[in-house]
Amino acid sequence: MLAGAAALIALTAFAGLPGGGSYALWNGAASSNGGTVTGGTVSLTETMGPTLAFTFRSGQTTTTGGVVVTNTGTVTSSLSSVVTLGSGSSSALARAIGITVWPVASVASCTAAATAPSGAYTSTWASAAGIPLTGTIAPGATSAYCIRSAMNVASASGIAGGSAVALTITSVVTAGTWTSSASVSSTQSFTDDIAPATPTLSLTSSTATSATLAFSSTDNVGVTSYRIARDGVTVASVAAPATTATLPLPPGDHTVTVTAADAAGNVSAASTPVTVSAPIVSTTWYEVVSAATGLCAAVPATGLGSGTAVSQTACVATTAAGGQAWTLPAANTTGAVTSSRPSPTSPLYYWSAAGSPPNALVQLGINAGQTRAQWTTTALVNGLFRFAVTPSANGTTVCLDAGTGGQLRAATCSATAASQQFSLVAVTP
Repeated sequence: MLAGAAALIALTAFAGLPGGGSYALWNGAASSNGGTVTGGTVSLTETMGPTLAFTFRSGQTTTTGGVVVTNTGTVTSSLSSVVTLGSGSSSALARAIGITVWPVASVASCTAAATAPSGAYTSTWASAAGIPLTGTIAPGATSAYCIRSAMNVASASGIAGGSAVALTITSVVTAGTWTSSASVSSTQSFTDDIAPATPTLSLTSSTATSATLAFSSTDNVGVTSYRIARDGVTVASVAAPATTATLPLPPGDHTVTVTAADAAGNVSAASTPVTVSAPIVSTTWYEVVSAATGLCAAVPATGLGSGTAVSQTACVATTAAGGQAWTLPAANTTGAVTSSRPSPTSPLYYWSAAGSPPNALVQLGINAGQTRAQWTTTALVNGLFRFAVTPSANGTTVCLDAGTGGQLRAATCSATAASQQFSLVAVTP
């Protein structure tokens, strides 16, 4: 349905009227005492097709609609048309929307499939002060034209999502010194639904406890932040334009990815993963956290002795209260796992696999040189470790197993069991 506006101005001219007397005036031609009276109207209506009200986004970059001007007056008039942008219109968006205008016999032909003829008027909304609609228009006649608006959404740099342009097209008919005008209005806007490009990511340097990363991405409007994920969990956010970050690392091999986000909340695909590693430091105390239960290997604060059970308790976030601190052999090596009890400065107790495999109990021992106290630490993916031991001379190797809680055991090794996978958190005992 077309929406429009109309205006009307009466035009009356007098010529050769004799002085004195009374005369009747009316539209049309008449004569009286040799004089002539002529009259007419100057007016028009203007309508715009609804398709010109449009929101640009990915996959929706072009719209075509028609405008019709009708001379509703009674005299032939000259015609012109101008474009104005309403208050609050985005100048950047107005510059980014290109327009093509061409005359047609009927706006029914103003479809997406229509081909603009050679020589059609081209401009942008920002610079199209005048639509090239000129000439004369007879009473009752119409003048129709198509307008095609197009925007390269993928390269809409610097245009905020939600920006809009309020358009008014005003047409004017003129007869002598008399004019009449009518206006139609519409709004075109922009929704940013294009995610930034997949970032590049590289490791630039690393220490025993951190890794420095470099990353970059591009976006049709602009990247606003980068999100860093370690082992699949977001652990840091960096505001653009910064493109580097130093990421703290717990011991182990870790997979790091980066995604980029823009102001509209669009998020890119994750970068190609980068593997970063941090060693187990022999002088650092660690909590040993089960991937299956989320509990920490622990021993009580008092009543310790050889044979005390190594059990699982809720982890303490910043310190190893409850006897949760251990020193460990370096990754992929074999050695004793030492408790901070009875004192961090004079360690005495060690993990010891007591009993026969495959379900030996893990308890405190006092002889670190025994075979059953020699644990091999193997680094897995995502910062996880497996601990294996051969507790007796029969040569059967078993792995530390958290089960569902309670006392830790040394069970038949499994390559996939979460109960045999542990992460390490540095603590102060």
